[in-house]
Amino acid sequence: MKQPPSTGAPLIPIAHDFTALLCIDEPDVLEGVRAPLAELGFAVQPAVTVAEAVFYLHSQPYDVVVVNETFCGADAQTHPILSELAELPLDLRRLLFIAFFGAGRSSNAPEMEAFALSVDLLLGPQDLPNLKGLVGRGLTRHAGFYAAYHAAARRLGNEV
Repeated sequence: MKQPPSTGAPLIPIAHDFTALLCIDEPDVLEGVRAPLAELGFAVQPAVTVAEAVFYLHSQPYDVVVVNETFCGADAQTHPILSELAELPLDLRRLLFIAFFGAGRSSNAPEMEAFALSVDLLLGPQDLPNLKGLVGRGLTRHAGFYAAYHAAARRLGNEV
């Protein structure tokens, strides 16, 4: 398999039931997100550049994508990873649970803030101690929200 353009590191083999892509370039934040996801049983794939993250997104399916607001100097309005995720076909996008991490963000933010960014969950530094519970509840809610869609897609033979 072709290697990512930035580090040459191989993809994590999918040996887990759940996978997570972390687009986080701050070591403390990366570890604060990686450890709880690993405890939940996720195979965690970190990306350190935009090119690497895009490569990973198109190389294998992920269940969770966590994007840092300032990843590689980005901002929320023109974020290259959010733009890339928005370009995914809707049937694939509906399978992803996307969390957006930022210093001024919070899981207590109004849901319309997350909707405006096309993400499922907003997170801030104060949410890291409760990340396992927040992600668990978010995934349950996400699955319930799309259950009817996925059932209809399966009946029509269109499930990804």
